[in-house]
Amino acid sequence: MRAKDWTDGRHAYLLPAVLYLVVTLALTWPAAVSLTSHLVAPVGPGDPYLNLWVLGWDLRILFSDPIAFLDGRVFDAPIFHPAKQTLAYSDHLLPQALLVAPLYALSGQNVVLCYNVLLLGSLWASALAMYAFVRSVTGQTAGALLAGLVWGFWPYHFSHLIHLAMQGTYVLPLAFLFLHRLMAGRRWRDAIGLGVTAGANATVSVYYGVIGAVGLAVAALALLVGIGARRRGALVGRVLVAGVVGMLVVAPVAWPYWAVQQREGFGRGLVEAARHAATPSSYVSVPPTNVLYGATGLLAEARSVEDGLFVGFVALVLALVGAWHGWRGDARPLVLAMLALVIVGGILSLGPDGVRHVYATIHRWVFGFQAVRAPARFAVLVAFGVAVLAALGLGKKGTGPFSDEKGPVPFFPALLIALACVEYLNRPLALVPAPPRATETAQWLAQAEAPGAVIYLPLPRDFGNTPFMLQTLEHGRPIVNGYSGQRPMYYSALGDAMVGFPSTDALWTLDELGVRFVVTNSAVDTSAWPLVERARVRDPTLGPDTRIYELAASAELDARLGPAAVAVPPPAGPAPFDVGERAVYRVLWAGVGTSVPAGHVTFEVQPGGSVGQTPGVAALVDQARYRFVVTAVTAPWVARFFEARDTFATWTDARLLPLVHERHLREGRRVVDLLIEYNADEQTATMLRPGARGIEREIAFRVPEAVRDPLAAFFYIRTLELAAGEQVRVPVNDMGRTLVIDVSAGKIEWVAWQGRRVEALRLDVALDPRVQTRKPPEIRVWLSRDARRLPIVAEVDAGFGALHLELEADRAGGQ
Repeated sequence: MRAKDWTDGRHAYLLPAVLYLVVTLALTWPAAVSLTSHLVAPVGPGDPYLNLWVLGWDLRILFSDPIAFLDGRVFDAPIFHPAKQTLAYSDHLLPQALLVAPLYALSGQNVVLCYNVLLLGSLWASALAMYAFVRSVTGQTAGALLAGLVWGFWPYHFSHLIHLAMQGTYVLPLAFLFLHRLMAGRRWRDAIGLGVTAGANATVSVYYGVIGAVGLAVAALALLVGIGARRRGALVGRVLVAGVVGMLVVAPVAWPYWAVQQREGFGRGLVEAARHAATPSSYVSVPPTNVLYGATGLLAEARSVEDGLFVGFVALVLALVGAWHGWRGDARPLVLAMLALVIVGGILSLGPDGVRHVYATIHRWVFGFQAVRAPARFAVLVAFGVAVLAALGLGKKGTGPFSDEKGPVPFFPALLIALACVEYLNRPLALVPAPPRATETAQWLAQAEAPGAVIYLPLPRDFGNTPFMLQTLEHGRPIVNGYSGQRPMYYSALGDAMVGFPSTDALWTLDELGVRFVVTNSAVDTSAWPLVERARVRDPTLGPDTRIYELAASAELDARLGPAAVAVPPPAGPAPFDVGERAVYRVLWAGVGTSVPAGHVTFEVQPGGSVGQTPGVAALVDQARYRFVVTAVTAPWVARFFEARDTFATWTDARLLPLVHERHLREGRRVVDLLIEYNADEQTATMLRPGARGIEREIAFRVPEAVRDPLAAFFYIRTLELAAGEQVRVPVNDMGRTLVIDVSAGKIEWVAWQGRRVEALRLDVALDPRVQTRKPPEIRVWLSRDARRLPIVAEVDAGFGALHLELEADRAGGQ
């Protein structure tokens, strides 16, 4: 074959396909010889196992119940039982599962092999897709080869080896290809192609859906500006049609995410986004596997997976040459579009701590940005622009600084491409052994005839649940355990209830959840608890003496379990408040040598007949005596990074025992509505979910006698006439999590309030949670000495700073 034949006609993609395959195998070595024995990832438990489980679940459903792919039941994955649509807690990988489905069938359902081939294939396909785009737009081969190399193998990919979905950059270049065809030819078929590929890009990854939409919008605007007003009018309508087509393509998989967001209130705030944003130094950082810069220390080592964003000196220098040369020639519209990508991608990658007003405004008003936890990933737009500009830097035949005169790629461009390869070279990757395809635990659970869910105990935190998730691919049962990008609201409370298993709280909660089997490495006295040991197995995570217990039937369990045991507080005293009371507190945040306004908190006492914001709640509170309401609003400067207007309300009976507690969180674009019902006779707290079909029951927790929610506890404590030195313990259940509040009355003290010193009773409040993961805040409250016992000053020391609340205005009740 002649040299020219490698890049012309039907062989146009043969050279890049072979080159990129060789580069893929070289940069990921020894992955090619470890496709079934290891996972192409530096760690196992955590995101790699999560991605492996997601892919395995998709493939399992595809071959056992393919209709579930069409009607959305595939999203009801078996983790976080009994939560629904849990696949939408992270990237779903549905298109990727379709790509590797033939391999899954031919390999005997080897999910590890499918995972590894998909990851390596994503690198190869990303490079080839960029080659196709640049070659189509510029007509050159050498530049297209370089652009594909940059896009497919820049260090970002190897920083994100633990994130399978982040390797899926192979669709975005195709969307840009159709965008440029549309701009050049104004054909409707290209508008349709743009919409289909843009939608497909969003189905590959939630992140790339948002990032790609921003990139395509920016490039489209830049190209429309660059092509002139005469051609612009006919194109605007076609671009809008492409947008509609894209939304139709992504709608089937976007709908479950929207439903989950509405139900659970998932969203990423500006504070969280700032923690996972890039910094300028990120663009000169590489992962430690990089041979030339990482291992030698020539460049900074990436501090996290979001930090290795260096695109290479070869690409950067050629991009500058390409921008200069292209701007002076007929490539100006393309240069303008790519420069716009670099600028916008760079700004957004810096997150809220970059150009705050820009990011905060977009975060608030642009759909999808609330799902972005790691703004650093917008750096892919920077890499895209640099790759294309670098291709222009190599120049095309007869016009660029380097000429394609001889062969498929002449010597000097080939040398630069080789240098770029050297910049991206990795030392042999340390791969983690593949998880076992079969375990004794899962095999026993698969063969057990009794239906029901499973829980693995002790309940791990986050990453530790992923090995158990993989076992669901064997036994097919739902499990209470789970790890993903999000988790249900009640999961923390559930974890608290499982502490000390076996216990009354734990077993009652498991029965409520419909759990049939408990898998644990702890021996249980089955004569003392309603459990039956069914098997002893070797488990790769829990150890060689793992036991599987079956819960007794509900009737037997209720008969053998006693009530939750916590000290019962004294009855409420005469209420020092009445309906109509309203107290407004100014909140100050005190840091090191600073004290700045943080917002306002308002407490109100309303009649029990007030129905609040939740439809259908009136039927639950017909015996209510009071409705206590708290509204918290952040100050304007705080709202720049955390905007909140939250409402908390509790209906209580005359004993100040809660009937229903509701929360309406309005934090930026994040909207969360929560409801919990208390039953003092049955000693339960049941989480409810308000929705379009009314109030739905979710999960119930056993609670101590005379338990109160935090808001009811606040007003209850005001009814107690505590003498100096007196102490009371108040059981509190906060959205399912039970803790005890220790209230100690101090002496009468002088306290500064509204510019003067007044006498007040000091209360020291200590939180005693069932599970203590961090130091509880220290709380001090000073009550007025009159009959109302109204808090006038409060201090909360949370470790990272202190909050100071001071009564600003009040109105007595009964007026």
